[in-house]
Amino acid sequence: MLKFYILRSSKEILGHLILILLPILLISIFNYVNSSYNIGAINSVLTIGFALTFQIYGSALSFETLGQDFLSPMRNRLLATPVNPTKIVLSILFSGIIVSFLQTFVVLIFSFAKTIL
Repeated sequence: MLKFYILRSSKEILGHLILILLPILLISIFNYVNSSYNIGAINSVLTIGFALTFQIYGSALSFETLGQDFLSPMRNRLLATPVNPTKIVLSILFSGIIVSFLQTFVVLIFSFAKTIL
């Protein structure tokens, strides 16, 4: 079930790319401004803010999927399957966690690589 929901969330690859590239672009711009004017440690503050934003996005993705599955006519189809509904809900939640973790990981790696270099 987990594989199915990860594949389901990966259908929106353009949205995931935008959500990864936009923070990387903003961190790069603010890092350049920071290095030019010596404002302070704005890079780490931005990275933490984007990491928290991705966690919020992961939870919103999970609850949107839960709403589509269990608050629509698809609910009857899911309940007719031989799989326990608790397993379906846990698969949805864990897939949201994995997707948001991967997005956060990419931004954190870029940010720390930018700080080291």
